[in-house]
Amino acid sequence: MKQRGAITLLVTTMVAVASLLFSLASYKNVFYQIKRTQNEVLTSQAHWKAEGGLECGYTTMKNSSNPENADLPVFFPAGCDSELGIDLKATKEPTTSNIILSSSFSDRAKKIIERTVIVKSNNNSSGVLQTGSNMYTHSSIEIKKPDPGKEQSVGWECIAVKYRGVFSPTGSIINKGLSHINNDSFDRKGKDCLSTHMTNSGGGQNLLKDIVKDENMSPFKDFFGVSDAEHNKARDDKFDIILTDTSTGGKGENPYNGFAGCGPKIVEAMQKGHDAVWVEGHCDINAADFQKIVTLSQKLDGAMLLVHDGLFSIYPNSNANADNKFQGIIFHYNVDYKVNFADWNKSQAYSQLSHIPSVFGDNVKEASYFQRGSLWVSGGLILDAKHQESGKNKAQNALLDTSSVITYNGKHFKKFGGGGTEIKWLEGSWNDF
Repeated sequence: MKQRGAITLLVTTMVAVASLLFSLASYKNVFYQIKRTQNEVLTSQAHWKAEGGLECGYTTMKNSSNPENADLPVFFPAGCDSELGIDLKATKEPTTSNIILSSSFSDRAKKIIERTVIVKSNNNSSGVLQTGSNMYTHSSIEIKKPDPGKEQSVGWECIAVKYRGVFSPTGSIINKGLSHINNDSFDRKGKDCLSTHMTNSGGGQNLLKDIVKDENMSPFKDFFGVSDAEHNKARDDKFDIILTDTSTGGKGENPYNGFAGCGPKIVEAMQKGHDAVWVEGHCDINAADFQKIVTLSQKLDGAMLLVHDGLFSIYPNSNANADNKFQGIIFHYNVDYKVNFADWNKSQAYSQLSHIPSVFGDNVKEASYFQRGSLWVSGGLILDAKHQESGKNKAQNALLDTSSVITYNGKHFKKFGGGGTEIKWLEGSWNDF
């Protein structure tokens, strides 16, 4: 009996010990699983924070007017680092304009993520005065604020004028730089134009690097992001009304008759709230109509006027000043129209253009744009008058008979243009893990 009891006790003890061992093993496994899960959570958190750093950097670049400068110190807001506890860095690829973003998190878990951002500039705001037309001036040009261009460590590579073929000024050209600009959304970071990029010239001499010649520029394509062959796509996508000159054989829902009918028709369109007006044919804008257009452009917070395939003359009035200037973009664009000087004879410009002698000499013969009066613009003036001749673009002439004062305003380029700087992740470098 005692032996049987001992055996029972032994078996019970062994079962208890086995249960204890199994329990200990189970608890050890549970502890291991808890620890493993905790590590996975920390690793995921590290990844998420590093990923968040990339998103912060990418968003900053998207919202910047100069995303190509992401590799410069203090480009990214301090919050990208401090709020997430990460270290965000940007470096330029040596052979492209791309930016490599690197975001690293290091605490109880470590994670480094690198992704490539494509920075593609379409140059739509490259210069406050852009001309593919051959430009001849008999007056001064003052750039109150230039396109800031690229930022360097000690200043900006400002662009005042960009031209394709001929830029022949006889009056002064003054780039006032950036330092005097107040109450502006653009943050110049305490820097002015570089001394090499701030022309102050009398008689068109000693032009500096802010006056840029680019034989490959195509202002319409650069601004809207579509080729000349597809210009109707920009017209249909970017403009909310098309005015058509019936004197040139045009037909449309918003007709006007000849040079004199253009200005009043533009005023009428803008009074109805249209801020992007495309004009097909010849156009005169006299002083009275231009003053109305100026007032309406301010009410509309910017307007785009584009005259296509026609002669264009504009007569700003003497009341133009810093508080009474056109807000937006004035654009002259000829592709198929070939200049016939006789076409000017029904315009207000004919008396000046036909005067002998002319201050512009024989250049009047190929002129398709004429400006007489003090033109003040906050935005940009873009001229791209050409026509196809033997498969090549031949530039027409733009004549500026009196002064121009132009202030760069990037918001109008952004509002109406289709170009600008494109920012996107390099395919295959994001969401592929």
